[in-house]
Amino acid sequence: MIEELSKPEVVDFVLQHENEEPAKLILAQSKNKNIPVQLAAAQIQSRRKAKKKLPEWYSVQGVLFPHGVSLEQCSSERTAKYKANLIEGNTLVDLTGGTGIDTFYLSKRFQNTIFVEQKEALCELASHNFSALSSSIQVENCLSEEFLKKQTQPVDWFYIDPARRDEHNKKVFRIDDCTPNILTIQENILSKSKGLLVKFSPLLDIAEITRNLKHISEIHVVSVNNECKELLIKMMKEYTGDISIHTVNIQNIDQLQEFTYPLKSESLVDVSFSLPKKYLYEPNSAVLKAGAFKIVANHYNLDKLQVNSHLYTSDEKAAKFPGRVFEIIGIEALKKQSLWPYLPDRKANITTRNFPLTVNQIRKKTGINEGGEIYIFATTLVTGKASLIICKKIQF
Repeated sequence: MIEELSKPEVVDFVLQHENEEPAKLILAQSKNKNIPVQLAAAQIQSRRKAKKKLPEWYSVQGVLFPHGVSLEQCSSERTAKYKANLIEGNTLVDLTGGTGIDTFYLSKRFQNTIFVEQKEALCELASHNFSALSSSIQVENCLSEEFLKKQTQPVDWFYIDPARRDEHNKKVFRIDDCTPNILTIQENILSKSKGLLVKFSPLLDIAEITRNLKHISEIHVVSVNNECKELLIKMMKEYTGDISIHTVNIQNIDQLQEFTYPLKSESLVDVSFSLPKKYLYEPNSAVLKAGAFKIVANHYNLDKLQVNSHLYTSDEKAAKFPGRVFEIIGIEALKKQSLWPYLPDRKANITTRNFPLTVNQIRKKTGINEGGEIYIFATTLVTGKASLIICKKIQF
C-alpha cells in the first residue's frame, strides 16, 4: 500500500482530486489502470479527516494516513501536544504505537523514543511517516508483553493507549477488558522505569481506575471544545502520595480552561445552596467528568442551585471559571406566554439539567426555535421547583 501510494503519479492524483467525493471518484476513474483508485480514494477520505484532526501531519508532503478505525481512534494533534507536556526524560517507550501520533509528539521531550506495535502494517506506516517527518523514532514490530520481556536497557517512561475494543470490534468499558490489560503488567512496567502514562477512554470510571491502578500521582481529564476526549493517568514508581486531578478544556491552540484539585478534597468540602443570583455558571465537560461538583463551588465561592443540577450561582462574577458564565435576566415557569417577552425572535439556546422534560419536548411545548443570543437553562431549584432560567452569555 505504502509503495503504491508513494508513487509520484498517485500522490499527484490524490492532491488533484482531494475535494471530490471518494465514491464518485471511484466510479469516474474505474477504468484508469495507472492509478490504484480504491487506495487513492481511501487516502483522500482519510486526508479529509486528518486535515482538521492532524493539521501539522496533513501539511507535510509524504505523510500517509490509515483508513477507518485507526484514524478515528488516534489522538488529535491538540491532545497529543497536551500530553507531551506531562512527561520528559532520556528514553520513552510507547508500548501501543498505533498510528504514531502520540509517539511523535511525546518524542519531542525525549532523547530516544521506541515505538512498539503488534500490527506489521501499522509499523510500516509509522516508519514511513516518521521518515517523512524527519523523526528518528525506533520502530519495533512485536507485542507489548514481548517487548517488556526482552527489554533490558533503562527506560524513563512508558506510554500505553490500550485498545478499547474486543475481538468483535465492540467497545469495552472496563480496564481489564482493554488490550493490553494494564492490571497484569503495571508492576512489571514500573519496575523497569520511572513511570507510566496511560490513556483511557473518558467512558471509563475514574473511581474504578483509582481502585485498580497503583502509584497514581495525577489524573488528567482532557476535553476539546467542551467534548471530553480522554483520561490520562500518570503513575510513578513507588509513589504513594495524594492524587492530583487536572481538568482541562482545550478551546484553541493557546487557550485552555484548567482546574486542578486534590482528589480527596471533593469529599471533604461543604457546599452551600441558594436560589439563582446575578450570575449562572455551567462547568465544562472535563470538570463534570472528574466529578468536581463540590470543590469547584468551594474554590470559586459559588452556591449550588440543587444537589443534582450541577449549576452554580453568585452575586459577584468569579474570574477564570472553568466553563461558561451567564448573566441571569429572568426566572420563569414553563409557559410560553411568560417567555415571549425575553424572545423577540422566538429563538433561544436551551440546556436541561435535572429537569423532567427534554430539550425537544420544551421546544415543542413552547414553540421556541434553536439559536439566537438568549440561553435558557431548564433545571430544578433548591426549593424543588422546576424552572427556566433565562440568561445572556458573558464573553471573556
